Amino acid sequence: IDYIQTKSLKERLRNIKEPKNVKLLYDVLNYSPPDIKRVVLFATNNALVCDTPEDAMKVAYEIEPQNRYDAVALDGTFYQKSGIMSGGSLDLARKAKRWDDK
Repeated sequence: IDYIQTKSLKERLRNIKEPKNVKLLYDVLNYSPPDIKRVVLFATNNALVCDTPEDAMKVAYEIEPQNRYDAVALDGTFYQKSGIMSGGSLDLARKAKRWDDK
């Protein structure tokens, strides 16, 4: 743990006004013991949590055209800054359909 190097959180991401209720993932996590703070910060970096998949896509790719961010919606839809999308209710529905087809 002592050798993990972390980047500073981008404070401006705490002040996103639109869409509403966007938060840094780091800020909404409860973890214990407190001495794992650097590990949690390393794992979450500047990832954002949003209410809906639409909001998550917007903050991941559109809020700052020169920067992309990892963003996750409350339903589990995850937009990676690399452009990959995974999880969420659509992913569950697709997996369920695959089992129904068998």
